Amino acid sequence: MGVGSVLVDAPAVRTPAEAFASRGSRVADPAPHRGEIPVLALTDTRRPPDEPAFLTVSVQWAAATVVLRGELDRECAHHLLDALTALACTDQPCWVVDAAGVTWCDAGGLRALAAAHALAVAHGRRLRLVHASRCVDRLVRLSGLDLRMADTPG
Repeated sequence: MGVGSVLVDAPAVRTPAEAFASRGSRVADPAPHRGEIPVLALTDTRRPPDEPAFLTVSVQWAAATVVLRGELDRECAHHLLDALTALACTDQPCWVVDAAGVTWCDAGGLRALAAAHALAVAHGRRLRLVHASRCVDRLVRLSGLDLRMADTPG
């Protein structure tokens, strides 16, 4: 139901890039991360074109990994959920969020990480947060989300 709710008015067959574009995102070409070439990357399009990307989300389909770079705040956090919703179409038992490149995380970003965990559990998957930057790690530990994620079976 999670994927259907995102693609309510969508044609029967759409690529993930088309689905993301319909929500106000655009596909970008980020630099490779740790030697891997991301299949899909998103940037927030609400900022003026002369400003750098606020948040870049790269999806590595084969590894079921979402790589975040930039500021994970309430304005852009929905991109994380969009990427994980797309991963729900795969048969990967564990989803990975790599937050090494996150330079800022506020309560909206933390809320998105908690929602990402809930989404994974709702689809019978496990969510792992890896390489969390200092700001992400601090919020996740203070909130207890790290313990909730660790208790997820799988």
